[in-house]
Amino acid sequence: MELAFAQYRKPLSPDLVASFFSVFARFEYALKAAGFAAGAGHRRAEPQWSRFASVHGYDLMRSPDRDVQIAIATLVNDPPMVEMMSEENTVFWATRPLAGKNNGTRAIHAVQRVRNNLFHGGKHTNHSSPERDRDLVRASLVILSACLELDQRVRTEFYDEY
Repeated sequence: MELAFAQYRKPLSPDLVASFFSVFARFEYALKAAGFAAGAGHRRAEPQWSRFASVHGYDLMRSPDRDVQIAIATLVNDPPMVEMMSEENTVFWATRPLAGKNNGTRAIHAVQRVRNNLFHGGKHTNHSSPERDRDLVRASLVILSACLELDQRVRTEFYDEY
């Protein structure tokens, strides 16, 4: 049975989405392999984004790269929204502050939110324009790329540079 995807709003190109998920998944692997992981004692390994952000967020924020500064501003000045549940058990989108002590750590938190919204969220709804969604995903890719330059261990694991 073929699904009729044409009936859904398609705000993002499949290539951009595939590229983002590919990079994000590999980055999470690299975080864990480089020691930014939790889950000792035979528990499931989880990437420690918050620890990575606390170690590297300040340096990210101070990047001289214009594209990085634009990406930080895109993600932090108007952060991705969060899907919430109302008291009446209806789903709605809400503005929530980003975690972090500076704009670098907040941008890293926003990248995770973009991933969650894209994977779990209702990106086929009209709460966000296709242009904004595209800009958030592109900005997230810039931040992930910049983060690779901040940590040699993560970069080595990401690219398998042994």
